Amino acid sequence: MISSNVSLYRSSMNALTPLRYIILVLIIAAGVMAYFILMNLANMYINQKKRELTVMRINGFTTKEVISYVAREAVVTTFAGILLGIGVGAVCGYLILRFVEHPSAGFYLTPSLSAWLCSAGITALYSIGIYALSLRKVKDLKLTDID
Repeated sequence: MISSNVSLYRSSMNALTPLRYIILVLIIAAGVMAYFILMNLANMYINQKKRELTVMRINGFTTKEVISYVAREAVVTTFAGILLGIGVGAVCGYLILRFVEHPSAGFYLTPSLSAWLCSAGITALYSIGIYALSLRKVKDLKLTDID
């Protein structure tokens, strides 16, 4: 009985090895997609608010105050995205694992707080980096750019 469990475990681990490489490729692809999407959204946001940000500068706001205004909105949306992502990811992950598990060998389905904190931290750092690049455009606003 014990040897059959060990052989089942080994065969399961051998079957999951290619899956690990697929997961790694998907994680890298998701990171690249997130970079382009987040950079595009940040630039579109700044371009849409260009007139408003220029008016703020004309009314006496410093560049630092204008950047902090934009950064506060970015922090709020990033935080909301992290919470929504954790919730949707937990539900989807649970459903996927329940769908693919075998009756004789189940998965550990309890959510991991450390994994959630790690993913939230990575997302926050990623967003900080992207917005730091995008907020450089605010420094280049010309006070004559009001259309």
